[in-house]
Amino acid sequence: MRTSAICSAPLHESSVACQVEAVSSIPKPNPWNSDEPFSYKQMWFGATVCQECINRKIAGENIHWLEYVWKKYMATRVAISAGAAALRCLILGSSEGGIESRLCQKCFSGEIVASHIAEKAVSRARAKVADAGYHNVRHVIADLNSDSFEGEFDFNIAEGMLHHIMNVERCLGMFRSCLKDGGLIFAVEFEGAFRFQLQELQVRWINAALRVLPKALRPFPPGSGGDGPASEVENRTIFYLPTPEEAVASFAPTEAYSGRDLKRLIPQIFQIVERTGYGGTLLSYMASHFDFERSNRDPFARTWLEVFCHIEDTVIASGILEDEFIFYVLRKKAVNQACKRSSDRVSVSDTLVTDADLKVPGEA
Repeated sequence: MRTSAICSAPLHESSVACQVEAVSSIPKPNPWNSDEPFSYKQMWFGATVCQECINRKIAGENIHWLEYVWKKYMATRVAISAGAAALRCLILGSSEGGIESRLCQKCFSGEIVASHIAEKAVSRARAKVADAGYHNVRHVIADLNSDSFEGEFDFNIAEGMLHHIMNVERCLGMFRSCLKDGGLIFAVEFEGAFRFQLQELQVRWINAALRVLPKALRPFPPGSGGDGPASEVENRTIFYLPTPEEAVASFAPTEAYSGRDLKRLIPQIFQIVERTGYGGTLLSYMASHFDFERSNRDPFARTWLEVFCHIEDTVIASGILEDEFIFYVLRKKAVNQACKRSSDRVSVSDTLVTDADLKVPGEA
């Protein structure tokens, strides 16, 4: 999730000192536990252009990262396994049942344990899988700051969940301990700044990219748009400003909490098979300044979004800024490669979640 603010000041003021007003409504804590699924339509990866760019960066072709993982890593192992039904998969971040449903569609017949901390999201995921007739999926509610999972898994999957974990070192140790020898972890994660407190250079590049846009695609007052870019005076009235840390913490205490820690800890704890950045360094902060949903239906907006993507790619490729979103394939380190210092600090015995302990929606 992203918060994004617009800084607006009267046109006659020459100073950029201004009053910050949130353009998009501030989400409530844990929006995944709302009565309706969280919508990603207004976020950068809800735009077809951005999703196609992400796909090609990760997979080298326009296929979803999970399709890439299945083709390259999972399908062969499932096919050659004498006991394919005995293979196990753990999912951290079962948001609306998407990952487990796709795996079942691929004929993964082993047990899938899909976890999330939000009870309503888990209930919807569980219902979706049940309606599709898949009987090898077990949905559970778990707090990854303290909970562990019983047994070992052949595949562990984490989608956008780990950067929310405050006790992330302990969580990564748990993730490692429940992975079988020879097993693989697949993760797509955010490694950006703590609670989106961006460095000045990154903020300047976000605003530089926004200034390229025609006014008609920026959040200027109705009737003030046009095909030309905003003037310098106008640009001093509408620009990106990071949401204050206190505001982020007040509505989503765990948002963007451990991104930097993930970047540091993952190489210490795991052997990296693949690490591929897929951007988000500029684009993910523009939701209140550019209508990503419009780009899916309006060729004019789509074309300018492609320009945005090229600017972000160029800034990253030239080494000015780094990717904030990362795709990982990981495995356990060999014993002689393991970082003893990290292993000594990581405890995975805080809470062992057994079948009897896990909360399953709809059951007593």
